[in-house]
Amino acid sequence: MTAAASAPDPIEGKWLGQVGTAKERIEVGLEFRQTATGALEVRLTQPISNYFDEHVDGDVRRSGDAVSVDALALNLKLEGEQLRGTYPGPNSQAEFKRARALPTASAPPKLPTGPAPRWQTRLGGQVYASPVVADGIAYVGTTGGVLNAVRIADGAFEWAVPMGSAMFGDVLIDGAAIYVVADNGFLFKLSRRDGKELWRYPLGDADAGRVLPHPQVFDWDWQAPKPLLADGTIYVGAGDGGFHAIDASSGQRRWRFETAGRIRNGAAVDGDRVIFGSTDHHVYALRRDNGQEVWRFDSGAAIDATPVLSDGTLLIGNRGGGLYALNAATGTLNWRLYFWGSWVESTPVVADGIVYVGSSDLRRVSAINLKDGVVLWRSDVYGWTWGTPLLTDQHVYAASAGGTPYFVKHVAALSKLDRKTGRLLQRWPMPDTGGHQWGIAGSPVLSGNTLVVASIEGSLYGFPNEDGEATDVPTSKSGVAVATGITLIPGAFAQGRQPDGNTVVFEAPDGLIVLDTGRHVEHTRQIIDFAEALKQPVAVILNSHWHLDHISGNPRLRQQYPTLRAYASPAIEGAMAGFLARSRLDGLAFLKQPGDPIQQAEVRADIASIESGPALYPDVRIAEAGTRRFAGLELQVGVAKHAATEADLWFYEPNTRVLAAGDLVTLPAPFFDTACPASWQKHLAELDAVDFATLVPGHGPVMSHADFKQYRHAFDQLLACADRDDAASSCIQHWQQDAARWLTRESDRKLAAGLLGYYFSSHLRGNDDKLAALCADSTK
Repeated sequence: MTAAASAPDPIEGKWLGQVGTAKERIEVGLEFRQTATGALEVRLTQPISNYFDEHVDGDVRRSGDAVSVDALALNLKLEGEQLRGTYPGPNSQAEFKRARALPTASAPPKLPTGPAPRWQTRLGGQVYASPVVADGIAYVGTTGGVLNAVRIADGAFEWAVPMGSAMFGDVLIDGAAIYVVADNGFLFKLSRRDGKELWRYPLGDADAGRVLPHPQVFDWDWQAPKPLLADGTIYVGAGDGGFHAIDASSGQRRWRFETAGRIRNGAAVDGDRVIFGSTDHHVYALRRDNGQEVWRFDSGAAIDATPVLSDGTLLIGNRGGGLYALNAATGTLNWRLYFWGSWVESTPVVADGIVYVGSSDLRRVSAINLKDGVVLWRSDVYGWTWGTPLLTDQHVYAASAGGTPYFVKHVAALSKLDRKTGRLLQRWPMPDTGGHQWGIAGSPVLSGNTLVVASIEGSLYGFPNEDGEATDVPTSKSGVAVATGITLIPGAFAQGRQPDGNTVVFEAPDGLIVLDTGRHVEHTRQIIDFAEALKQPVAVILNSHWHLDHISGNPRLRQQYPTLRAYASPAIEGAMAGFLARSRLDGLAFLKQPGDPIQQAEVRADIASIESGPALYPDVRIAEAGTRRFAGLELQVGVAKHAATEADLWFYEPNTRVLAAGDLVTLPAPFFDTACPASWQKHLAELDAVDFATLVPGHGPVMSHADFKQYRHAFDQLLACADRDDAASSCIQHWQQDAARWLTRESDRKLAAGLLGYYFSSHLRGNDDKLAALCADSTK
């Protein structure tokens, strides 16, 4: 005989509702049913956490109209046909209504995969770290104990060196040096050129051990700290709970601080404090000079994420399902956002007041308001998203890992999302390779037009970045970091306004070197703000040429920094007597006629720049190529005579292999206004012979050497087409095709067509006398 079923309980059946707080409300389904013994059980459906019809252990307790489930921290009251009360989140308000059916799991959508990888490089061992890119080289260590340097252009090895032990953390690049932590208990400093060891520092955690992810063992100790460098000191944690400050030059200890848990994450510097988290649940802020504790915050769970600072707010996640925003100065809580049971091991990135962060079992990439923690969107990418999302102008790239067996289904992919809405646009799926985990544990990184990821299985991939967008990160103060100590402050080419050229800032021993100063006041303000953020004066101005969009900021910077010295070619003097003098007269005539107020303002500003006269001139004239020292930094200087102008200067920093080309390279098209095209073409060949890894153009995004070769090809084809009888429209179309990787927006393509259409009629055809004047002495 079987036991008779109990009388139905009024809460039996399916319930669907909304739970949460003002930060976020989510959909939750509950089903209460009687067991064979007459007891109540509850099954949970929580789509955001990828729980569908999951049995919940523990008793369902009833008392009158009240129902509670301790295992869910669920407390509800039956009110007619509704259940109301609280739900974890913590203590989220909940309201449920009866439902005929509850949500079910869905497979990843069928979406475009995007372009296939340009190359794949097999490294050996597994890779849990993120690749770090500098000067066209990707650096990453493996569990096989080898640190690899791989060329972004073709995936070939630059070098590979054995370290004697597994590496799980990202490397730190600083100038000619690399720093990396290995599981043999050492922090290493190596030469970037060949991986040769310079020194090693004993962290003391060789016996700490680690347990990697496993279907039945949930220690999941797969990370390691990325060293942090600030003012000549390396800050890094260790697996035994120690946090170290080390002299970057000598490798000698400055101090050590003890925590009660392992430290598998990086740190952040905030003024005179260094801040990090530990698996002992705490966030620590220490004095940088002596390691004394300033404050600590108990997050309630182990911390395996690196803290991020933004506008005085410290962001950090933990394994308790929370993303915390703390006051960086005091360690007090600003807000906490619940991740519905998922660990938060992704290191966030902040742009335009929005926090973008991955998750773990939540499978979501989230966009969150920095000010108050309100969720703007969450998007399912169907796998563990432990890395930092990669941001471009319009998109978010997220790398995910897959795993089985596991109670939540995770599959691996490289995904592309709409940055504004979070909508999933494309997925490059990565197949299950037979282990417990596969796919990508770290972060995607962008180098020029190549997106680089490393797979857990031990391969490095280079994907084409078909967007052609400049990343928002990494950023250095108000600019885009090109290499260590070199920052790009991008110019602009807004409709209805004259352009600003790119500015390149070199951090030198005796102050900042500013290459080209832009046209508009707003651009100069960015340069000054950048200098103030670094607390460094502008010591040197370098002008690549005399166009107003590159020199109009000179007088403003001279006023702000009276002791600076300016260097340029003597060509400005001829321009002031010729081209610029005529431009001034044309501008004065333009202003006598009724016209658009914005254009008139632009003309008045250019006239004012020309009339500032001597303030535009260099203090030191550079007429010959060679190596020079500016503010204590040695740069190679090239002189391209009769190229884009009468004399264009370019500057090469050999340690980082960065070449700043000025208007020898411009986008969306070459600027032929004052150019000798044939001579310019020869000088591009000279640039190609320089051993640079990264090139900063006068207008447009940073390029790799491979990108530059494509630009040079497009330039050559444009001139060849101009020399033939082809229609100008056909030549322009070919340019748009050859330069397509940079002309991703319709506005870029239209601007390129407009510029080249003008140049074909005014410079490239039928104007032999003008070209003869511009090319005078170009062969001497």
